[in-house]
Amino acid sequence: MNEPFISLSHAPWWFFSLLLAFPAGMEALYAWVDSSRITNHWLVSSIWRMFRTAVQTAVLVSVLNVFSQVILAVFVAVIAALFGRYAVVAVVDSGKETTKLSSIETGLLSRWYKSKVYLPSVVFVTLILLVPGPILDRWDYVSLTLKWKHQAQFAGFYVAHREGLYAAKNLKVKIVEGGPEQNPFEYVQSANGNAFGVGDPMELIVQNGRSLAKFTAIGVVFQKSPAVWFAREGEILKKEDLRGKSIAVSTGITNVDRELSLWLAENGFGAMKYVSSEDWLKLTEKQKREKAGTSVVGVKLRRADLDSILHFLARNVDIWSGYASNELRRARETLKPIDLINLREAAFLQDTPIYGDVVFMKGESPINDDVAQRFLCATIEGWTKALNKNDEAEVIDVVMEWAAPLLTGFERKEEHRRQRDMLRDLREEFVVDQITFGSMKKDKWDDIFKRMSAHHVEIGIDKRDLNASTVRFDADLLTKCE
Repeated sequence: MNEPFISLSHAPWWFFSLLLAFPAGMEALYAWVDSSRITNHWLVSSIWRMFRTAVQTAVLVSVLNVFSQVILAVFVAVIAALFGRYAVVAVVDSGKETTKLSSIETGLLSRWYKSKVYLPSVVFVTLILLVPGPILDRWDYVSLTLKWKHQAQFAGFYVAHREGLYAAKNLKVKIVEGGPEQNPFEYVQSANGNAFGVGDPMELIVQNGRSLAKFTAIGVVFQKSPAVWFAREGEILKKEDLRGKSIAVSTGITNVDRELSLWLAENGFGAMKYVSSEDWLKLTEKQKREKAGTSVVGVKLRRADLDSILHFLARNVDIWSGYASNELRRARETLKPIDLINLREAAFLQDTPIYGDVVFMKGESPINDDVAQRFLCATIEGWTKALNKNDEAEVIDVVMEWAAPLLTGFERKEEHRRQRDMLRDLREEFVVDQITFGSMKKDKWDDIFKRMSAHHVEIGIDKRDLNASTVRFDADLLTKCE
């Protein structure tokens, strides 16, 4: 969404030279017109005075705006006050012959004060300022929708925002918090203008098959997905021990749920049997075993229950799912000294990781999209700083401004520690140093698509939603970043 935004921070040097020479040239024009008889008629005189006031107002607004948007706001407030006082005078006296305006030495404010055509001047200047032109710099307004609530998982975006990296690329970025009820793809689809999001590769492929709007991945934050599923140590010692077990899921269609379904299918367990947590908790242990049979049962829990891991602690489910940087770490801290096993790392089970958080945009061909390029480059700069160990303390402070701005005392200290540990896990486990940050490979996208196609029944995807055109990514956009 390109909106006019008066800012001369990126104006070329010749414009400032023109700005300095402009008043002298206009004053010479004023003197010539005033000495002629052209303005003897009251209507011509009024139009001429309106033009003079408009030009002087526009110049002063531009000059003030070079220094500060705050000064501009105060200036507009003063204009509004003057308008309120002299609007009536302007209307009443518009048909009368007016006296000459004072010379340039009396200053611009004196001209406004004595002008009898202030009302049409204000209208005229307002129209000029609302129309974007080649000289006035324009910001590009961008929205970024996260896949989950504010936390260290999105640290690079916060850093890019706080450090002015987006602003340096002439972007004004609004970061929209995600959550259990917020699908980033749906939000980006309905958003106007330049809309970006953070989502999952499998969901991107599915959405491209289902929705009219198309999405294109432009970069990857994590080369390996942080999604995990874990159980108590000793309860699952071999592959067949998974049969008949229950595992916590949410709706069955989140990125963790879909990855889990794909993982189970590739390990030969077929599709999960889904049951609501309310129905599952009513069953006796014998009924649960009969319900599960040789399959894995996906117990659909409310999001609040998934966040708390209480059902796992109470042994209502055998396996918990979530992110290694969040749920797994929290479970290990809570269940000490009980050990947990990350089933994705178990030697007796197959696991081929997919991409983690994917930065995507609405549209099919972003290669020539200047906004997308600037946004991606600034984002990569932000993540580069966020993942630098030497900047860790500063980065966590920035994260806390978004994740927990109101917490104080002990609660803030604990949240600060949690966000720090999350960032460390993500940095050490899921960002591959040997691969350029943000980069994507066609082979890996093709592999994800083939695996989804092969097991579309188990992961609950209509085959008609999967075709080669649903895999949309642009790996070349990254190469344009310095």
